[in-house]
Amino acid sequence: MKTFPSTPSTRGFSLIEAIVSVGVLALAIPLVLGALVESGNSGTSASAETRSGWMVPTCLDELKAAADGKSSVFPATRSAPRFRQQAHCSASPSTPAASRSERWTRRLTRAA
Repeated sequence: MKTFPSTPSTRGFSLIEAIVSVGVLALAIPLVLGALVESGNSGTSASAETRSGWMVPTCLDELKAAADGKSSVFPATRSAPRFRQQAHCSASPSTPAASRSERWTRRLTRAA
């Protein structure tokens, strides 16, 4: 008959050690993958911001060239009248937006 030694064997891992290691991996893997996704998003955002720095002036130059009939991308545009710039924008009761907001205010105060 075979007898087993009374002292535990030092070969292998116990069940508790295996469960703890699986738990640590279950917590670490989502954190690492989340960090990778976030770094990819920030890299994409940084490259978009870098590109916008030269895209906007280039597009504006093309639009100005189209107004002169010299654009290589856009068809020639006819010149439009310039809008006059106002020093400030005030909402007087004669404007439709102001009268509309006054009507809503009256409706709300009547409903309350």
